[in-house]
Amino acid sequence: MEPTLRQVIDFVREFSGDVKSVITEHTRLEADFGITGDDGIELLEEAEKRFGVSFVTEERSFELLMLSGITGYPYQPL
Repeated sequence: MEPTLRQVIDFVREFSGDVKSVITEHTRLEADFGITGDDGIELLEEAEKRFGVSFVTEERSFELLMLSGITGYPYQPL
């Protein structure tokens, strides 16, 4: 069963420690919470465990996810 938006919001609150900010489906981890780099990868790993999902594929790594849609910024290869 897929997690509900409420479950994801609760998870982000728990992970970030931010209990006051408004979190919606439009909230961006990096721009709104400053979750980047190792912290972002840790969040994704914990979300995989919590919700029984996988974000990584052969074509897509955690690093690429943190540089693309999950953060709200387009990925720009070097």
